[in-house]
Amino acid sequence: MRLGDGMNDQFAKVVGAQDEEDWYALLQHARHLRDSGDEEEFVKAALDAFRRRPNRAEPLLDLARHYFGKSHGDLSAVYADAGLSLPVPDVDRLGVDPEVYRTGLKEMFTIAASYSKDFNEKERGRAICNWLAIGRDVPQRVRDVARRNYHWYTESAKSLMPSIEFFPITTDAPDGFKPGNISVTRARDGLVALIRAVNYDQLENGYFDRHGDTSFRQRTLLVNLDENLQVTSSVEVFPPDNLPPPKHVESIGLEDPRPILWRGDLWSISSVRQLNSEGRAEMVLGRVAKDPSGNHALADWRVLTSGMPVQWEKNWMPQVAGDELRFIYSLDPTRILSESGDVLGLEEPVVAAENIRGGSQAIPFDGGWLMVVHEWQVQHNRRYYYHRFVWFDENNRLTRFSRRFYLQRIAGEFVAGLAWHVTGDRLVVSFGTDDREPTLAVVEAQDVRATLLDTDEHWNACVQACEVGRNAWNALTLPGSPSEPECGTHRASDAAPMKPARVFTTFGTVLYWDTASGALRHGEIHDSPENVVLVPSMPSALDHRLGRLIYEHTCERTFLNVTPDGHRVILPIDATDSSATAMDLEIVPLERGLVGLKFKSRFLCAEPDGRIDGSRSLCSTWECFFVTEDWCATRPAITDDKIESAIDTTRIARFTIDPRFRVKVNAKSSATKVLIYGYPHWSHGRVYYDLCKHLCQRGYVVDILNWQANHADYFHELTNFYDYFMSALDGIRTLTDAYQVPHEKLIAISHHELDIRMLIEQKGIDVFEKFAGFGVVSHSVYSSAMMQGIRRPPKVASLGINFDEFYSEPSERLETVGYASSMSATTYGVEWKRGHLAEAAAREAGLAFKVAGSTGNQVSFHDMPDFYRSVDAVLMTSISESGPLTVMEAAAAGRLVIGTPVGHFPVKAYQGGGIIAPIESEKFTTFAAGTLKYFKDNPSAYIDKCHSIQDAARTFDWKYVIDEWIELIESARRYSSAILGN
Repeated sequence: MRLGDGMNDQFAKVVGAQDEEDWYALLQHARHLRDSGDEEEFVKAALDAFRRRPNRAEPLLDLARHYFGKSHGDLSAVYADAGLSLPVPDVDRLGVDPEVYRTGLKEMFTIAASYSKDFNEKERGRAICNWLAIGRDVPQRVRDVARRNYHWYTESAKSLMPSIEFFPITTDAPDGFKPGNISVTRARDGLVALIRAVNYDQLENGYFDRHGDTSFRQRTLLVNLDENLQVTSSVEVFPPDNLPPPKHVESIGLEDPRPILWRGDLWSISSVRQLNSEGRAEMVLGRVAKDPSGNHALADWRVLTSGMPVQWEKNWMPQVAGDELRFIYSLDPTRILSESGDVLGLEEPVVAAENIRGGSQAIPFDGGWLMVVHEWQVQHNRRYYYHRFVWFDENNRLTRFSRRFYLQRIAGEFVAGLAWHVTGDRLVVSFGTDDREPTLAVVEAQDVRATLLDTDEHWNACVQACEVGRNAWNALTLPGSPSEPECGTHRASDAAPMKPARVFTTFGTVLYWDTASGALRHGEIHDSPENVVLVPSMPSALDHRLGRLIYEHTCERTFLNVTPDGHRVILPIDATDSSATAMDLEIVPLERGLVGLKFKSRFLCAEPDGRIDGSRSLCSTWECFFVTEDWCATRPAITDDKIESAIDTTRIARFTIDPRFRVKVNAKSSATKVLIYGYPHWSHGRVYYDLCKHLCQRGYVVDILNWQANHADYFHELTNFYDYFMSALDGIRTLTDAYQVPHEKLIAISHHELDIRMLIEQKGIDVFEKFAGFGVVSHSVYSSAMMQGIRRPPKVASLGINFDEFYSEPSERLETVGYASSMSATTYGVEWKRGHLAEAAAREAGLAFKVAGSTGNQVSFHDMPDFYRSVDAVLMTSISESGPLTVMEAAAAGRLVIGTPVGHFPVKAYQGGGIIAPIESEKFTTFAAGTLKYFKDNPSAYIDKCHSIQDAARTFDWKYVIDEWIELIESARRYSSAILGN
């Protein structure tokens, strides 16, 4: 990439004969300000450094990293974008860091853009991230980061290959076993497959349930399929008679056998771990044949050698060329073995593929060989697999490959087979998910061919994505100001003008200039003139913290200012006067899209009588505003301690945003808009409020609609505005039947197994296939959904807490036991809350007992931090829960937490967040009373335990799980798009 002629001309005009040493001193000064914590001055100095020498990208990377560290991903992407098209300077000498230009800005842009809601920006991030993950000249550290970040860019197979269809395979397995991963190959007039049946379940938390067995066990099923992919026969393939007794028993049997048609016979290659005392995986080749009793068994078996030092061997890819059987051992280096272990080929590919592992067999395709390979990474104890198609030429050189994709969902999808369909124009890919759900994917060969790009095409896609960054560079360097619409202000991804924003109050009124009184006022939307807007202060609008109010009249604009006493907003200067200065308002992001407008140490306030003044030192609800444009609202809430102390966060948090008003304010917003239809109080209200706040920080518009009220008169307005309606299953029938919300706009959330049963009774089990999104709040509810026969696996969207909000120092001694749920609740004749057990345990231990509230007499969830501070321990006594919040909140408050093993509490307790008590009534009371008495009598042990529980609770914060909710929303968008054919 080279600096274009226009950019060179621009650089010459801006830089002229400026001294490089002075510039370098300015850059070092900016970094000193950053390191000393003076963020505002750092930003100014870094921008000044860039504008003095716009061929230098170092200050841009400094700014991008700074803003990403402050959770301003949008600003981080803008600054990184502006430097993407800059080459390594060939005339400068001071402080030039070539890696900034070669990979640093690319890496920062891809990380920031992975959060973007802008389709084009995210596509560019994907193209760059793809190259960073495979570029041979990319430093290893950068490649590793790109590969991890690629998780967020992985595409669905459907988006890459529209013709793809999926066919689940159903077959019987021996008692105690379930069919899992499947590998398919072409037979004469159909397909033959080997299926690995296993004795365990892989859980959502990444662990395995072997159902009491001490070994992982595998059995092999041989399945024949006709041209319609229907199972025509299924038998078990037994191990060889002469297989020696296991020397290691952790894993018994053949793992992931792949069928091979070779010299007229069916062969299999598998990974086996029982043949050596270390339990090390070895590759075993054998022929599938009938034994004298008529059973299918493995014969003529042998362990394959690789010529490599002894190591774990898995996933060799078979390649049959005429009578010759070969194995593709690895891609980087590309190592080809004969069936006797001789090395037939060994060379370094043109890309870095050392992390790519084998998957399917290699099959003939376009004069070469096609296969499916995988990459993997571990997140939250789970191993996730991602796939690529890879094409070798006739000389077995890695020549073409696809971008990364997933088949049905990002999970433990394991591809082990690839074959031509009997039609000859389609391919069949076989895979299992989480060692179960054997499935075939059928896709047109032409779609696969289109995904295969050579190395230059992958590189060029990256180059083109970087070149677009010239728009962002122009936005930072071209002269302009808000008073110069011909230059305007630019959004880095497309250089589009950043539109002026109208400003609304929490009263549901709008700001306007009253010419009669000569004052800024607020009034009814339909009666007030549209003559006041908020514009960015910076010419490039990249620092969204500063804005100016402008009065628009006839063809002129006039800046507004505040009198020194703060009691009046006036018209001080003409906006066309370039020598004048105007009032810069600090736009203080609050929560859920609300902002404060701060001038020096005071906030603008919307007085009840219609006046707007700038006299308030504390920002409360009357000092909150809505703005119509995303550029100044969809950003993380402020985290500066000085500003936080001037914000009435409690009152603002209690302010309810009316979705009807949101429709008026943000009608043109490009953000994804979600309306949560639910109960706005108690634990559900806590979750919904937190989601609104945290999702807003990530660029979404999210509001709550109280399902206890009737909204029939205006619901159609909401349907047209919000992209999705999220509801617990209790609200689904009302949304579909009463309010006519289409299923493809619904994201259904199960909070408990009972609401799943209820919805099945109301709507039938097939309704879950129709929703745009289906999620559950814990892994236990996931299991309940599957056990009740729902075919569509839900997304697990875990509940979180705001740790800092609940944090307090642990008590010095145990005196009062708290209970923060309904004392009693009966469903299907079963009492499942059992608050009386908590009271009995507290009394038996000689402790006071305090209840936070009940369904009929609720404490606001905003007051719950104070409740936890008023007690010293919290008990949870339910016999059924999904994701109880009280245990996490109390843990964050540093309280002793004791609960029954329901919902997610066993996992939280395992992580250190509490103590598990028996679920049986008498045992619970005895255990809880004894535990409480012990900690009452041992204050030092009590304090230590509370501190350890609190430390564990830090990981319960929303920041660790909010991405799961974002993935639920994004998967809903993909799912509904597929249904609608978009």
